[in-house]
Amino acid sequence: MKKLKVIFFVIFTALFYPLISSQIDVAHAANKETSNLLKNGGFEETIENKEWLNSQGPADWSQWKASGDPELVVDNQISHSGKQSIKIQASSDSRASVEQDVMVIPGKEYKLSAWVKTDKVTSNHGARLRLTFLGDKKVYEYSNEVTGISDWKHIEKIVKVPEGYNTVRIQNFLEKGTGTVWFDNIKSVAK
Repeated sequence: MKKLKVIFFVIFTALFYPLISSQIDVAHAANKETSNLLKNGGFEETIENKEWLNSQGPADWSQWKASGDPELVVDNQISHSGKQSIKIQASSDSRASVEQDVMVIPGKEYKLSAWVKTDKVTSNHGARLRLTFLGDKKVYEYSNEVTGISDWKHIEKIVKVPEGYNTVRIQNFLEKGTGTVWFDNIKSVAK
């Protein structure tokens, strides 16, 4: 009886293992494709941070004010999904971003995407995503831009990581200009 069980197990494994193994590989690839490398991409988690308006900033994100006097705030009134988004508002010429550094693999492709809403954005490059590959020399990549008055628009950029780089700074950017921009649902996934 014991021999019969072993023979049955061997036959069963030989017949069905390839099928089960391929299903596991497909599931793993699908999960890898949709796994967001960014933390808190919907800005739902906040922490106390005096740099932000109302002293509440998004967990895992920092801000950069390059010029002007922009206001950066976690907005709980307007969002694409969830309860919050990030708002950058500038009444005078300003340049600012909300950013997060992510580890990447040189030579691999990644897709960065976000939802963007604008109100009276006037700028030479508008609201957009910027990827800054960090190394001895910085390498920049940009998504398409959104200006003027616009309801939520999905923007994305597919990039191949340059050889020799393993860190990218993801920046939700208001290029030098005025107006208000909201960012939500930021994702970076391996292709």
